[in-house]
Amino acid sequence: MLVAAGLTFIAAMLSKEGAVTALAVFPLIGWTFFQKSFSSSLKSSAWAIISVALFFFCVAWC
Repeated sequence: MLVAAGLTFIAAMLSKEGAVTALAVFPLIGWTFFQKSFSSSLKSSAWAIISVALFFFCVAWC
């Protein structure tokens, strides 16, 4: 499921680069609504961070 979420997020970034701003929102959702610690929220949103890194790699080298 996380792989599908990552691929969908990459597709969103390729269609509109404004999707990168969602990267700041994902940890805050876990921290605010699910009462997780902030570090746990960052770990849970690692798929989004990897997707952004892959996107920037593709933009820079492809």
